[in-house]
Amino acid sequence: MIFRRRSTPDAEFTQLDRAAADRFRSVVTAELARRGRPCRIEAGVAHTGERAYGLENLVRLVAPRPQEEWPALVAQHLDVVDAASEREPAPVDLAALLPRLRRVEDADGSTLQRRLTDDLVSLLVLDEPDRVTTPTAQTLLATGVAADALGRRALANLADHLRAEPLDRFEVQTDGRPVHGLVGDSFFVASAALLPAAQGWLGPDPYGQGHLVAVPSRHVLMATPVGGPPDWVVTTNTLVQLATGRHDADPGPISPDVYWVRADRWTRISQRAASGVSVTPGPELEALLR
Repeated sequence: MIFRRRSTPDAEFTQLDRAAADRFRSVVTAELARRGRPCRIEAGVAHTGERAYGLENLVRLVAPRPQEEWPALVAQHLDVVDAASEREPAPVDLAALLPRLRRVEDADGSTLQRRLTDDLVSLLVLDEPDRVTTPTAQTLLATGVAADALGRRALANLADHLRAEPLDRFEVQTDGRPVHGLVGDSFFVASAALLPAAQGWLGPDPYGQGHLVAVPSRHVLMATPVGGPPDWVVTTNTLVQLATGRHDADPGPISPDVYWVRADRWTRISQRAASGVSVTPGPELEALLR
């Protein structure tokens, strides 16, 4: 199955048309030059020689705002990024340890992480009061706690964190079965997909076959159960469209794709390319969906 997506005017910053993207590049370049850091922008990253600034979240921040506000927004964003990078690392507080879903290409290889699929990892981070930091594996293991135990501690912390957060549940009705969703300001809403299904973060699992899951951004989780009546094509189509739309619009994007999650095993069943999104359930899932 191929689901076509609308073409985007600018190849690098898809939220903007070509003229607006050029304006955005010029604002970022001017602000970094004002700070004494001439830069070049390639593949959505501003390289200054000293460091690299990822611009994906920044462009999502400025895109809906009037262009006259962009210089101030860019300056504020760079102030926050620079201040965070200049702080001394804090001692490791295991009570702040949480798992975070990231794309493979966004995850530093020095971190303590678990590969979920060819494109997703779960890595361990520290949710500090005013920032999220990513300690190295060496730093975490220096606490004397084994990697497996650190992973279990992070999942327990995540469940506590999410229960304390003001999260909203929503439901999208389709011509097939409903899609259950979770949304909130926390950077770890999507990470709820890592928790045991019995905790209910993915919604009901009446057939015991897991869920089709979308994690378009750090703030959103969507899922629908696998099994039951043969209406999965319609529901999967809807889930793919929802995931693609939220991934392209929300801050903190993770993936536009859909995954089958069962008993902590992740399988990617959709993949977006320039020509559209292809959905390939694979023989095992296809047998369950007949």
